[in-house]
Amino acid sequence: DDNDDNDDVVTGKEESKASTDEEETGEVVKTNDDVDNEEDENNNRDDVEDEDEEEDDDDDEDDKVGDKVGEKKSEDDQHMSAIPDNVEKHTKGFCIECEERPAVLDCTVCNDEYCKPCFELQHRKGKRKTHKFIQKKDIVEVSWKPSVSRQTSRRTGSVSDEEDEEGNALESSEGIMDPLELLQLERYSPQWFIERAKYIPVRLNQSQRKHLRLMEAALSITNYADIVDSSLFKKESKRTHMKIKMICSFMTSLALGQNYEIGCKLAANQVEFAKFKKWYKYMFELVRRYKIMNPEKLRTTYARLMWMLQDVRNEDVQETVGFDPVLPITSVHSTLKENGCLGVLTHKKLKYATMEILPDGKSRHTIQNEIKLKESAQEEIARQFQNRNMSKDDIKWCLYSMSDNNSFLRCNRYPVDFMIDRLKVLFHPDKFDAGLSLAIMAGQDSSRLTHSHKRQFNYVLQSLTLWQKILDDMFRLWCLAEDDLLDTNHNYSLKDTGQGHHRIQPSQRIYSSLRAVLHKTQQELGSWVGSSVIHLGDKNVPNGFMFIDKYNQVASILGPIVQTLKAIPKLYNGEKTVDTSKSFRFLSSKPSVSKNVKTVKAYIDETFGGPDGLEKVICHDFFSHGFDGSGADNFYDAGSCIDGRLTSAWNWCNQLPTKPFYSIFALAGGLVQEMNQSIKRCIFYSHTYAHTITPSHHTHYTHYTHTHSLS
Repeated sequence: DDNDDNDDVVTGKEESKASTDEEETGEVVKTNDDVDNEEDENNNRDDVEDEDEEEDDDDDEDDKVGDKVGEKKSEDDQHMSAIPDNVEKHTKGFCIECEERPAVLDCTVCNDEYCKPCFELQHRKGKRKTHKFIQKKDIVEVSWKPSVSRQTSRRTGSVSDEEDEEGNALESSEGIMDPLELLQLERYSPQWFIERAKYIPVRLNQSQRKHLRLMEAALSITNYADIVDSSLFKKESKRTHMKIKMICSFMTSLALGQNYEIGCKLAANQVEFAKFKKWYKYMFELVRRYKIMNPEKLRTTYARLMWMLQDVRNEDVQETVGFDPVLPITSVHSTLKENGCLGVLTHKKLKYATMEILPDGKSRHTIQNEIKLKESAQEEIARQFQNRNMSKDDIKWCLYSMSDNNSFLRCNRYPVDFMIDRLKVLFHPDKFDAGLSLAIMAGQDSSRLTHSHKRQFNYVLQSLTLWQKILDDMFRLWCLAEDDLLDTNHNYSLKDTGQGHHRIQPSQRIYSSLRAVLHKTQQELGSWVGSSVIHLGDKNVPNGFMFIDKYNQVASILGPIVQTLKAIPKLYNGEKTVDTSKSFRFLSSKPSVSKNVKTVKAYIDETFGGPDGLEKVICHDFFSHGFDGSGADNFYDAGSCIDGRLTSAWNWCNQLPTKPFYSIFALAGGLVQEMNQSIKRCIFYSHTYAHTITPSHHTHYTHYTHTHSLS
């Protein structure tokens, strides 16, 4: 019924407009016959009317679907669309390249002013490397302000709350550091803790988890993005109508799940959504906060929510809903500041109160002492800063949240640290063993790059170091990605990227921060091999969400490799056997009389020359073919750019079943999560490896499931 009514309304408007056009055309003809001196004016009026009629034509609309939001850009401009359109208007005193930092250097050859990171990036090789510069005397002073405030107030979980909330706009009263300055902070210093706490979400309590389950259930059954982002809509007005319809249905279903009577009133249009805006904001913020703390959870439901929030912030949709549903994430810093407990972040024992206790290589006595040290530090801090607004348990809850952040960083960064160690231990940039050269050549084994052994060694080291620094700053980058997604000043455009329709949107905040991370990596390593292009807001990485989701897969790509390498000594000294006659080479602990059955030790000795040889073969294959520029249809989409390095590693995972050491991965648990004896077959667990499900259910990464039957 809603669709029929809407079609009638739209049709009525079109007929009314058509009749008006006919009347206006008739007046033009009459005027031309009677008044000769107005001929030029009437001709211009005819041209305007013809343009209006062309815009209403359905055939022309089919060609314009997805292109109405923004102007068509050239191929090169699309790859740099993370920079706003008004970047051409240079502000004197600021860097000509990034337009964010004050300029400190003047290039005497380019006649442009740069900040130090951009100057080094633009003049690192070629003829520009010989350019001379002079220090600027008058440097603009600027105080950095966050685009979205990280401060929040106490919220209620009751759907019947009718109090009005003043100031829907997200305002900020505190400054934020330059991304490059933030990366230079000393680890575990008071300022470092303060800046990190601004982006560390607070744990959800039991009541909030109950509401989270309601949100997750409602999001799991909606197909919002599949419908509203479809290319079947001929007019944007109909697409907007469908957005409003689905958003209102979703919000009504949430209210029904919480309070049936109120949900029925909303369904019958007896009350407005704005009456319960505080509750809706509270519910939406819970999902966003939980996702940041648990990136592996809510793989598709989170994206659906973000696309809804993007559309609700649109003026046309927000006018119907009646309020802006976006709240800043409840962070540790904002919670402590609101309750007058910011001194917690500068306490001298905060490092011990939030540290992660690991059992590796420690005696039970040492572990117990570390646990007591951590608990005593938490108790001392909570007792010192408790007040009438914040109890000891509330302060400890914030400390637990910071501990969660440390655990997340350690788990995700450890595989990268391990692979960097293996690269430096097993290989040397200036020499290599026979058959273990990392050199690659374009055209061989799907490689798109040509590197010598030394160049490839540095290329891999730089890529892994960059991933390490990105993962170490993941929570902050995620918050910035959300800010970019929900930025009303930079709307998205719906376009076909070759892998389905995606929302392409500039991501200036995360782009700037990633450039700072890249600059710091280049400074530490002293040189850079390959391209420094960062894909953001183009067909390769359409928006900030796709970027952050891709780099969350780094640990999933490297984790199984690390697990297999660490399991090799245990496998080598074990009693399991391998059937070399099978294509899968299934390994079993059961004795067999087959002549093809050998112990794992004998198999590793004969095939790889021992456990050390096996480790070198696996690492050599990954370091050479996992960073060869493959994994895309053309050089620009993969290659040596920042995004292409991760694409190549993902492509190596897809090729793993064809490798000679595939059976070692299976036995070590690098691929198989659980061996089901009754089914008698092994499944290559594709989720362990890099894959990203886009909000429109188009795979940005390929899912690869490989099954082998067992004897």
